[in-house]
Amino acid sequence: MSLLLSMTSCPNCGAPLSVEPGLRNVICIFCNTSLFVERPATGAAVAQIRAQSVSKDDIERVKQLLVDGKRDEAIAHYARAASVSRDEAERAVESVFLSAYWTLVRHMPINGFGFFLHAVFVFGGAGIAAWAATQAVESPAYLALVAAGGLFAILQLARFLRHLASTLVASFGSLGRGRVLRCSVVREFVKQNGFLVVVVFEVVPDDGSPAFVDQETLLAGEESLRKLSPGNVVRVRFDGARKRVFPTTPVAVLATGV
Repeated sequence: MSLLLSMTSCPNCGAPLSVEPGLRNVICIFCNTSLFVERPATGAAVAQIRAQSVSKDDIERVKQLLVDGKRDEAIAHYARAASVSRDEAERAVESVFLSAYWTLVRHMPINGFGFFLHAVFVFGGAGIAAWAATQAVESPAYLALVAAGGLFAILQLARFLRHLASTLVASFGSLGRGRVLRCSVVREFVKQNGFLVVVVFEVVPDDGSPAFVDQETLLAGEESLRKLSPGNVVRVRFDGARKRVFPTTPVAVLATGV
């Protein structure tokens, strides 16, 4: 029987919480709480999440080590603080970064260069498949290359369409006021002079429709990060399904400390 979680939010602060199957230790990046996933009794299908006696200073230290790119030190520090094995600590620490990173990869708007790269990948894969198809007439072994090239092109096209949807939302989506409920830095990208951040917005649409809460993973520069401080209200755009919310570029602060 698969393990189902009884909640998808932190029991300490209520922030959205992502828990991978089989994960026993989870870190809430918003309130700096280490959480333990209790396995259900035999025959039960629901797991419980409870806070561990790990200091917030220790969790803040783990996050800072991750931001600084010191992954091994972050894992070792968490293993000591939570009294867990290195393997358990590695899974917990990695989940902090990987869940945010893959969300960013899937939903990030792209610029002109991004469009160019996706076009190269899509047409490159399709071109390889087409060329291999002409060769397969004489040698069936090329059929494997046809399949590989075609699959690569399809996957890249699907990825491009996701990014295109985000780009359209960021540029032409419905307007609203987004109050920053929580904002946490997951990693700093020194070369890009940016930060990978997870932000929880409470969005009030301009059209008078009901407010909603959404969590987004964003790349933000230093100035944008300051503007995304908890309590600030910024101008945002969102999609009809309310699954994508992006601050306008540049980030426009409508109110501070609300």
